[in-house]
Amino acid sequence: MEGVYFLAWWGKIFMSQVELHEQDLILFQILLEQQCLTLQQLLSRFAPDELKLPPQKKGAMYHRLYRMVKAGFLKQMPYRGKSKVYLLAEKGWKELDKNLQDHLPCIQDLDMSTIEHDLLCASLRFYLEQHGGSEWNADREFRQVSEKLPRVPDGAIVWGKKDCFIEVELSQKSKARYDEIAQTYTADKGPDYVLYFYRDEKTISYLREQTKHHSRLVFFPLDDEFAPPGDWKGWRKNQLISLLELGENCS
Repeated sequence: MEGVYFLAWWGKIFMSQVELHEQDLILFQILLEQQCLTLQQLLSRFAPDELKLPPQKKGAMYHRLYRMVKAGFLKQMPYRGKSKVYLLAEKGWKELDKNLQDHLPCIQDLDMSTIEHDLLCASLRFYLEQHGGSEWNADREFRQVSEKLPRVPDGAIVWGKKDCFIEVELSQKSKARYDEIAQTYTADKGPDYVLYFYRDEKTISYLREQTKHHSRLVFFPLDDEFAPPGDWKGWRKNQLISLLELGENCS
């Protein structure tokens, strides 16, 4: 029995000792920006080949995440029953603090009422980056200077040399709120485009009507599977345009 206890003790010591690499710090930074991510999202960003493995087989990235949770750099929270999301723990945040002069506050807890929205924003980020988008800024970064902004978007990205705000609209707001949004996003100063992603047409119908003569706002329907940029089409001034075309030569 002593041998069993020794192995268990040694296993705990082994799991608590993780040598961090540059890729780990990138992962920490992205988790801090997006608040939380699922295993599938982390694999799609850092180890896409592991998504092809059969469910019963776990790849190197999965085991790396497991060890970083055991070592206290990451933590997990339940989401949709048995599923879990990963967050950056305070120990991981302190590692960023050693390497970055300026970064976001550590997340202590999650707002479960917005988690679907937050995860969808992260999926859109990874999709756009995979297809050439760059210089992503998350809403958490904007909120650090929110007093200087008329509105905080869900994210921002450079898409085909165009500065784009990203908005994910899953629930309907009041008409008064949409009037304010329309006034903000049709003002003279602003990004090149505001890309609205929605599931239900009713959530954006009023805003579309209020901004139908303005070319800055573009509305893209969301499906479970994201189409290629050339096939994913949305509405801009009552005309269909693809994400690919939007980044190429729109004026």
